[in-house]
Amino acid sequence: MLKPEDITAIIDTREQHPLTLELDTIPGTLATGDYSVRGLEDLLTVERKSLDDLLGCMTSGRPRFERELKRMQAYEFRCIVVEADWQDLVKGRYRSRMQPSAATHTIASWTSLFNVPFQFCGRDRKDVEDYVSFFLFTTAKKLYERLEHLKNGCKQ
Repeated sequence: MLKPEDITAIIDTREQHPLTLELDTIPGTLATGDYSVRGLEDLLTVERKSLDDLLGCMTSGRPRFERELKRMQAYEFRCIVVEADWQDLVKGRYRSRMQPSAATHTIASWTSLFNVPFQFCGRDRKDVEDYVSFFLFTTAKKLYERLEHLKNGCKQ
């Protein structure tokens, strides 16, 4: 049985304000995203965004971010973790002149077009850290169980 202490999360060296995860962590350079698990870098990626960063990705940084979303499609397990509540976006509680309806429609469009889920985790950093830790661990556990099943099938 895989336990959280059995895996090591990788935090991209370009991450400006790294989360404190409930997993062992090491710095590393990830091709896409901010967080992954050692040994699963080609299967699992998490991109973290503050609400202001996300709005920047919808405006001046849109072409670059859409390239990143396209790269994320190659990962079996992926998500964008947003450090805000969905209602912050809906109610326009951000520093951008972008209309809330345009912002929410952009998220819906990107989710559909790129098949990358956006997880709004709230403004409490601990909640964000817990979600990312849980996502990384449960994904690693799922892949470990898949490998064990394959290994056991090959023995027969």
